[in-house]
Amino acid sequence: MLRVYRSPDGHCWVNRSGGGVLPRHRHGPTSVEDMKELEEEVQKRLSILLFAKEGARIDNVGKRLSDETFWLFFEEEDEDDEDDQ
Repeated sequence: MLRVYRSPDGHCWVNRSGGGVLPRHRHGPTSVEDMKELEEEVQKRLSILLFAKEGARIDNVGKRLSDETFWLFFEEEDEDDEDDQ
């Protein structure tokens, strides 16, 4: 899981620490001026949640905690599936 804060001007801060963060997400950018600078899978989940209501949880995507704060969910199995291909 990643925690993302997005300010009204579009600046994003990403918390990439903690036990719930998959190894593949630990070394990406922690602060960007535009979400287009984030990894594609992070952009996609954040884009979906931007249209969700506050408090909404979307399976395999994340949860919008407030206007500016988001949790993005990632399944460990996704990483294993990529290795199998």
